[in-house]
Amino acid sequence: MKILFSPEFGGHVYLGELLCEIGRESNCPHSVLLSENNSLAFSVSAAQFDTLGSGAEHEVSMDVHEDTYDSVLENIKGHLILCCDEMPNRYYHCYFWNGGVFPYVIKRELQYILLVDNKRQLLLRITGHTTTVKQRYALLDDGSFEPDDNGDACEWTVHFGVEKCAGATFVYSNSHGEYPKTYLLRWNPGISSFKLHDYRRAITRYPDGFHFNWSVYEWENAHKGDRFFMLRTGDDKAGIVFRGVFTSEPNPGDDWAGKGRQRYYMDMDCKDCVPADEMPPLSVEVLEKALPGIDWRRGHSGQLLSKEETDVLERMWVK
Repeated sequence: MKILFSPEFGGHVYLGELLCEIGRESNCPHSVLLSENNSLAFSVSAAQFDTLGSGAEHEVSMDVHEDTYDSVLENIKGHLILCCDEMPNRYYHCYFWNGGVFPYVIKRELQYILLVDNKRQLLLRITGHTTTVKQRYALLDDGSFEPDDNGDACEWTVHFGVEKCAGATFVYSNSHGEYPKTYLLRWNPGISSFKLHDYRRAITRYPDGFHFNWSVYEWENAHKGDRFFMLRTGDDKAGIVFRGVFTSEPNPGDDWAGKGRQRYYMDMDCKDCVPADEMPPLSVEVLEKALPGIDWRRGHSGQLLSKEETDVLERMWVK
């Protein structure tokens, strides 16, 4: 069965947020910690999910090209590791023919494939792999490729043998291989450069979620793959208005407030957004009763939450 990699689905970061919701029991003896190094994630159809889930099929195939090679081939910052007898005298990127012998190294840590069909998840263990040539090409002088049955370049397909990981509880790690941390971000529309009309426009244009960046006060230990809740403050609609996951490491940038302070920003995917003119179900009053140890009316944006605080918030959110 061929399942094409779907970066437009949101890739590992979005799947990581889904997995964290269903895999809180990290001490389960059958728990699996997934990372970008040891797992591949695919968006699949219901028919593909059911076929692999029933055990009727034991193979998942993946075409290797410029959008997928980084997920499946061993590389150092995009530079592929070759395992061929003779090095090529031209640059083929991930399309080296090598006389029909697969010249690349499959990621050594790769152990799992995660399939996602809407809200269903299926974890598969990789039992082995083979490779075949999908299409041969000629490498032209300008660096482009054109189909050629006798060409010296090709697109490869990797075929993974798989089996179900029955009963496994799994979580998705952040970029440092750690269990994801959770941060409380704060947004005051009255003073922020991100105004209330910006929020209205974002959730109207992107009702399934939007992407932007935010300054994180306690940035030192924050990493890509960690999660956050956004707390709206300063008006009569105060409360948690959306949640999400960080999609980058912290990066220094100019002070959004114009006061010359050093700020660190992180890209983020935002989802489950509360309409701008509605009272959030998790209002400040509700939050103060549930977690009185947190100051919900003032504080910096980017407060690291404890595991206990995170567990309470997550349980409240899904109710």
